[in-house]
Order: sequence, then structure tokens, then C-alpha cells
Amino acid sequence: MSLAYRIDRAFVANIQRYSVLVMLVAVVIVFASISPPFFTTSNLSNILLQSTAIALAAVGMTFVIVTGEIDISIGSLMSLAMTLAWMFAVIPGAEAGQQAGVSAWVYPVGLAAGLALGLINGWMIVVLRINSFIATLATMFAFRGVAWKMVGSSDKAFDDSPVLFLGRTELFGIGLPIYLVAIVAVAAYVVLNRTPFGRYLYAIGGSPRSAIESGLPVDRLKVLAFGVCGLCAAAAGLITIGRVGTLQAGLGNGFEFTVIAAVVLGGTSLLGGRGSIIGAILGAILLVVIDNGLNLINASVYIYDVVKGVILITAVLIDVALLRRLGAGSRAA
Repeated sequence: MSLAYRIDRAFVANIQRYSVLVMLVAVVIVFASISPPFFTTSNLSNILLQSTAIALAAVGMTFVIVTGEIDISIGSLMSLAMTLAWMFAVIPGAEAGQQAGVSAWVYPVGLAAGLALGLINGWMIVVLRINSFIATLATMFAFRGVAWKMVGSSDKAFDDSPVLFLGRTELFGIGLPIYLVAIVAVAAYVVLNRTPFGRYLYAIGGSPRSAIESGLPVDRLKVLAFGVCGLCAAAAGLITIGRVGTLQAGLGNGFEFTVIAAVVLGGTSLLGGRGSIIGAILGAILLVVIDNGLNLINASVYIYDVVKGVILITAVLIDVALLRRLGAGSRAA
């Protein structure tokens, strides 16, 4: 391997690692110059809180995508997990007509449901040998249908219940969801970059055939990756219903595309073998910053997705260009 190729490889890795940060800083500067209220402490704190659910789900999605798979059921999975948590943790009212309460069991039940649903996705893919896109497309509809049937057309309120604690409690002026994202991010980073489990996931995504020939338990690892994704989606759901205060029948609609966009913006390759936990979180923050900034400048709601789409395409084109440069350097070496 030549010195020039090694330098090129390091250059590409650094660009991929910091490109989302550069885009985030650029977008913040633009909105701060256009709308003075954007760069206030209260608004920046609000942006961080709004991005926590997306960031948590993006962390879980990174585990799946680095293996070369994808999960487009994550929004429906979140909805069904929260619905199951509601159904199993509900406390009937003491008197006729009194609103039912919800116990703190909503947290373990919700997380367990998310983990189980994620494992079901993984099982379908590795045991039934169904393409991950097709399998999770099917479960997206199935999970959504079951959740709609259980919840019905009316929202379920969580007034004065333990569910609101996670979404609305602050510690030293910082919302608990932000602490949760920080803890999960550190743990996920360590797992992906400092443990055999994480290295094996990267190996599977980088070269599935080599991983199998090396004797890695590929199927088991993929199932676990989907389990992690489901668990993180459930945690995102707990934050969402805690902040909103209701379980809505349409919870999670379109959530999967936002999460995947955040992961891709963060530098994770949809082909597998490469991903970044910090990048995924920064990607989530970038998407929320765009929504927040466009809202402050009273932009048309129809332009929101256009702007995010242009930024996503730009990020992908930069990634493709860098990979081509790296590939050309490899052949030259």
C-alpha cells in the first residue's frame, strides 16, 4: 500500500467524519444571520430536545445499516411498542367515567416490546431469508395495522402519569432526554468501536462472504442488531409520548425516513461496513435545525422536505465522490 493511498484514505475518512458537522455549522450560521431569535439559548435548547427521539432511533438504525441491512418499519415499530406499553401498563379508573392512569411499568414494557419486535424483524430476515427491505416493509404495514386496531381513532392521554417524567423533567436546566441520548451515544460508540460485537458488525457489512468464511455467527449478529434498533426505537417513542402527553394513532408516520436520512447524513454507508454514532446524532440535529430555522423565517411548509432532500442528495454525492477517489487510489496503489 503506497504512502499516497494511505494519505488519500485518511483524507477521505476525515471528510466523511466531519462533513455533517460542517453542514450543521453552515446551516446554523445561515439561520442565525436571517433570524436573530434562532441563536437564543431557549431555541437551541428546544432544538436539542426535539432532536432526541430522532437521535436515539438513529443510533439503533446505525447498528442495522452497518451490517448492510435496513429497517423501514422503525416508525410503525415505535407506534406498536408504545401501544403495547399503554395496554399493559394502564391502571383502570377507580370510579365510573374516571380517566385511567398509567403506571411506571410503561417504561420496561415499552422497551421490552421494542426489543421483541426488532428481534422479530431480524428473525424474519435471517431465518426466512427475506430481503431486509421487503421484510421490514411487510412488518411496517403489519405493526401499523395492529397499533391502529388497538389504539382506535382517539388519542390516549397521559395526564399526570409517570410517562411524562422522562419527556418533561429537567436536571440542572437540561431535559432528561438529552442526558439519555448522551448516555446511549457513549455506550453505542464503545460497543461499535471497542468490542468484538461492533467489529463483527462492521465486518459483516464490509464483506458478508468473508465474515461467513471467517466463522462469524452472521445470522445471530444481524438479529441482535435489529433488536438494538427496536430497543432504541422504543426509547424514542417513550420520549415522544412523554413530551407530547398523548399516544396518537398516527405516532411514527414517516419517522423511518427521517431516521434513515439522519444516519446517511452522518456518514453511514447504506452498503454497510461504515458508520458513525456521533455522525448519526449530528445528522438528527441537522434535520431538526432545518425545520426549526425554516419555521422561524416563516418559510412555506412545502419547502421543508425540499431543503432536506437537497442537503441529503449533496451529502450522498460527496460520499460517492470520495469513495470513487479512494477506489482510484486503491487501484493505483
